[in-house]
Amino acid sequence: MNITPQHTSIMMYLKSLNDAYYGKILELRDAVQHWLAYIPETFPHYTRHTVLHSDEIVVQISKLLFKHNETQPVIKLSAAEAYILIASAYLHDSGMVAADQEKLEILTSNNDWKSWIAGEGGGAKRWREIEELRQGKGKIRGPERHFVADLQTRFLIAEFIRRTHHLRAADVIKQYEEYLGRFAFNDPTMQRTIADICVAHGLRDYELEDREKYPEMRDVQGHSVNVRLLAILLRLGDLLDMSYDRACPLLMNAANPLPSDSMAHWEQYQRITHRATSPDRIEITAECKNQEEHRVLQDWCQWIVNEVNNAKVLMNRAELHHEWQPPIALIDGPEATIKIRPAPNAKYIPSSWTFELDHAAVFQLLIRDVYDNPLVFIRELIQNALDANRCQMYADLLRDNQEPPEYPSQVERERRRRYPVKIKVEARLLPNEMSGETEEKQVLIIEDCGIGMDKEIIQRYFLQVGRSFYTTDEFRRKFRFIPTSRFGIGFLSVFAVSDRVTVETYKPSSAHREEPIRLTLRGPRNYLLTEQGERNVSGTSIEVILREPLPQGQLTKLVRHWCRRVEFPIIVDDLGVQRTVDSEHADQFTYVISDVTKQGNKFAVRAFPINRPGVEGEIYVFVALEDGEELWNKWNYARFVYPKEHPQAIPPGFPHDLVCLHGINLEVSTKSRSEIGDGPLTARLDYRSNRFTPTVTRDLRHEYNWLSDQDVRSRVEEILSEHLTTSRHANSADGWKYKQRLVDEIRLPSFWDSHPMIPVYKGQQSELLSLKDIQGLQVITVVASKKDLIPYAIPDGENSDSPLLEKIEDGSAVITGFDLRSFSHAHRLAIFHNRLIVDSRWLTSEHLIIDWALCDGVDWLFAGESYAPVLMAKSPNPTLIGFSMGNVGVSYPLGVYLNQDHQFVHWLIVVKRTCKEQKYSFTEKQFHSLMSLIDDVIRRWVGNDEDFFEGAIEASLSLLNRYLEEWLKIPDLPAELYPPITKITPEMIILKKPDE
Repeated sequence: MNITPQHTSIMMYLKSLNDAYYGKILELRDAVQHWLAYIPETFPHYTRHTVLHSDEIVVQISKLLFKHNETQPVIKLSAAEAYILIASAYLHDSGMVAADQEKLEILTSNNDWKSWIAGEGGGAKRWREIEELRQGKGKIRGPERHFVADLQTRFLIAEFIRRTHHLRAADVIKQYEEYLGRFAFNDPTMQRTIADICVAHGLRDYELEDREKYPEMRDVQGHSVNVRLLAILLRLGDLLDMSYDRACPLLMNAANPLPSDSMAHWEQYQRITHRATSPDRIEITAECKNQEEHRVLQDWCQWIVNEVNNAKVLMNRAELHHEWQPPIALIDGPEATIKIRPAPNAKYIPSSWTFELDHAAVFQLLIRDVYDNPLVFIRELIQNALDANRCQMYADLLRDNQEPPEYPSQVERERRRRYPVKIKVEARLLPNEMSGETEEKQVLIIEDCGIGMDKEIIQRYFLQVGRSFYTTDEFRRKFRFIPTSRFGIGFLSVFAVSDRVTVETYKPSSAHREEPIRLTLRGPRNYLLTEQGERNVSGTSIEVILREPLPQGQLTKLVRHWCRRVEFPIIVDDLGVQRTVDSEHADQFTYVISDVTKQGNKFAVRAFPINRPGVEGEIYVFVALEDGEELWNKWNYARFVYPKEHPQAIPPGFPHDLVCLHGINLEVSTKSRSEIGDGPLTARLDYRSNRFTPTVTRDLRHEYNWLSDQDVRSRVEEILSEHLTTSRHANSADGWKYKQRLVDEIRLPSFWDSHPMIPVYKGQQSELLSLKDIQGLQVITVVASKKDLIPYAIPDGENSDSPLLEKIEDGSAVITGFDLRSFSHAHRLAIFHNRLIVDSRWLTSEHLIIDWALCDGVDWLFAGESYAPVLMAKSPNPTLIGFSMGNVGVSYPLGVYLNQDHQFVHWLIVVKRTCKEQKYSFTEKQFHSLMSLIDDVIRRWVGNDEDFFEGAIEASLSLLNRYLEEWLKIPDLPAELYPPITKITPEMIILKKPDE
């Protein structure tokens, strides 16, 4: 479709009024054409976001304002109005342009982007899919997966930019006016007006009610301009561009693979068979092939209908152009002007069924069922008060010519103390509405010194369920900080405890210079009473008459619990007892106390500030001070051993984890916490950015792991690295042992994995390798003494195994059993979890050589619920049925290894298969019983010395042998199911060198 915008009615009308404006529009169109050409070059699925799209908007606006073949519009626009409207049509998509450098900055340093692709952000799911694609987890596994991932990343960036391109357009208009032909004639008011109208095409409909940005009359270059009407016309013209070539098949093929949402956007226009726009009617007919096309077009056309209906409301009492009547646009009923129906060959049946809300049930849900505790309304009111105070503080800073910081907590303390929140509960005598007699009731009052509310704010946000002022573009443009309030339902929680709420508010900065307002609310569905208030300072006061009284002290307790790191003072009057609740500080949790068991030794808690953008707070570390040196590995000793060493010894206290959002404590599950804390490392955090997304209830029912936050984790690693660098224990000859003890105390796998802290011998030369290095070795050789095979045995004072290493001549990487005892549990598991014994042989009469090789997977013969796993391995003694690996069986603590070459073990394999297949009346329960007896015998022997054998071990052997005797009595079994050995003797389970 070839559009000649110069010949549209509105362009001809503008030329007749002001030839200079007309010439400037042609100049602007030429500049915009070059500017918008960059959009499809970088985002190929946005082909119609070019000057052709703007041309079509101009055509549609002309049809909305001019009847066929008439030269005068249905309302008399001023020259400035016609010019601004057309200029806005050409500039409204200018924010879609993004240079490669800007896209790179979005990917690397844009906080909004990081929030959008994280957690529950709008782009999070797609971003995870892209990351999985890069890692080869998707259907595309070859090198082409990177090409597809890059393409999808491009689409995702485009979607991110599209979400805010209306706001970006305003920035383009301000920064690039000269490049775009000085379209505003160096007039700030005209520039601002065009920018406001461009922004409007991406706003929610109710945001056009903003009288400051979208007034019904603004003077621009001596002309009266109805900014709101022009915004309405641009929005309608944008929606009415439903040209067929907006879904050009050739361009569509070039842009594939498209995001799924863009695909629907492309195809919907191909189904339109008729459309007509006039000042009186909007007509559209479409025939769809399938349900998805029908749904997309139905939604789009319903959007048009909603825009028309909203325009009627917005223009109902307009001072300028009040005579304008939006065109008729109906999608239902016999008079429908928009018809979406199946194509003749379509096989679906359309219906208009939709979910409908039961308002009473929804209010019940939001008031009583969302929150477990009805007193949560106090927290909700506090959060609203805090956000109001933050707005006022930022407004005051700007008034004093000071640039507000990114986060309110960064304002100097003395200034913040000027903005307290006051909360009070008091007893009053109030008349009973039923009896007329007075009765004592408690009233809770919360008062802020914030920005207050005027009628517009009350109507547009305060009384709108699910709509919050703090989520609007208006808020984001005025204030830099991230608010606490965001869901727009918190105030409803007051009706869980009250039938009468009074709100008194005053906004001196209101554009309409309104008087104070007092509202009385009797419930969420009742009419409210409004009267002039008496408040004479900015802010809001809310009084809640409670149905049930609060015991004295409960209000203070609740405020202290919730307001842990709030930057403003909270003044509490709890039935006459006054207290001020301030933000916590590190001195409340740090201490140094004496160790009563050793003179001069001490226990301490140290605090380290987070020092990361968007998250405030401290990391706390429990330390023991011995000879002036800090040890960070004594937490478990202090909890469990120390209290048993002296009558006066008590476990040291330690602060719990804390997670706050803008100073308010989130309800984190404490299921795994002990009574005295989570040491030796905890964090008390306050998130001030939008990286952390709370639920409606602000409860974290799952176990929140703050180490999953990369910024916090990096700070912990920074603190730990500094300690390891300066610690004498960490840098001594046996410093690796201290580090290994820290591994189980401070669980940071990715940090410890790269530290050289595992001693490995080649000959008698030792070196320290990292866990990553060890995991890459194909075979690890362990030299173990018999004592190493006894679980929990206390090691000798020195490594008695090391002199034997010179006897190993094959250059193997060797770990001694003595050293293994000093390994952390985490490193033992990580080293051996995917290894099996491939060979074992005697080095001396007291020492074994055991080779552990990497394998694809470990398949154990048996793993009972109460027993360690039983695996098969090559035995150093052919006659041995099995042996316990004790401390050398580090991948499976107390694990039992059976000789894979022994005939008795072969019989066990046959029994396992038979029980699994449930043949001959056997079930897996019988195999479980058999293996439990075998496991018990072998583990008991290794765990005790030979002198004890006559007692407990003999009893275990007796049980096993009696079980085998009964097995032999089972009739009619195949020969392979009868045990080859009728009696297990001690020699079959005692690990000895054959020549002993």
